[in-house]
Amino acid sequence: MISGGQYQFSKEMLEQQKFAFMVFRCRINTEGQVRDCTIVEGEGMDGAEQNLAVLFRSRFSPATLAGHPMSIPYTFSVRFSPVPRWDGLSTAEVLAWARLRVSQYPQSAPAWGNLALELAEHAPEDPLYPQAVARAHALSPRAWWPATELAWQRVQAGQYVAAMMAVRFPLRRERGNPYVLETGAAAHFGLGQCTEALKAQERAVGLLPEEWPTPERERFQRKLKDYQTACAGASPSRATAASP
Repeated sequence: MISGGQYQFSKEMLEQQKFAFMVFRCRINTEGQVRDCTIVEGEGMDGAEQNLAVLFRSRFSPATLAGHPMSIPYTFSVRFSPVPRWDGLSTAEVLAWARLRVSQYPQSAPAWGNLALELAEHAPEDPLYPQAVARAHALSPRAWWPATELAWQRVQAGQYVAAMMAVRFPLRRERGNPYVLETGAAAHFGLGQCTEALKAQERAVGLLPEEWPTPERERFQRKLKDYQTACAGASPSRATAASP
């Protein structure tokens, strides 16, 4: 941000210490101006229109490609929480808040993405978790995390073609992310594409930060050895299988 005002909240919200969350889907043009906004979450909420006006008055450094300004879509999230109450919420309250968001805004990709992330951290065994991941991916297919997590779930289910379809975009966009590469390697291996699986897993191992927990580093290395052992006995046709 180069310039802009402060987000505004109603007197009632401040006095009653209410929580509020607003999401605006906009475009930042080549001049750094915010345009073409829609309210994804918070329609009719006190302060929504005022905060939208704040965005329209703001200026940003425009995105560039090869040094040239370009117009891009951008999502703004505005959260009001009575400090320090948000940090003091219990896990049950955080999950309840995330579930409330998707029930109120079932077409909101940020709401489903938030629910998926909270369930991943706090309750991955929840039956709603796979649904949240799939819904987040369906609403925002270019978001790398839901796509990668969906692909991982499909790998675990033995659905390797579907897994590869989901992880293809993250593999192109997040080339330096070891977890994306690990997922891609697993999908390749399931499809019998040993060369691609080994290449992806080797890169994933090499990209893990040195400060990463030792058990996690060892898990990546064990998987690489598993692929090396299995692929050493693979037939040439299996090792060079074409992409589906």
